[in-house]
Amino acid sequence: MEEVQRLEKILREKGLTEEQVKAGVKYYLNFCKRHDLNLAKSVRMIVQMVKGMREYYEKM
Repeated sequence: MEEVQRLEKILREKGLTEEQVKAGVKYYLNFCKRHDLNLAKSVRMIVQMVKGMREYYEKM
């Protein structure tokens, strides 16, 4: 669970809201960890996904 705490801290530093952090952790546990992706790559994927969603919903 140490990885999860580090992930939460990093995602908060990247500017994600608490709800987005929880969703990112869930994504990490259900997808990234199963496919043996390292933490740095997982963070990049999660942040990119959240930014993409933000842009999409701002355009609506």
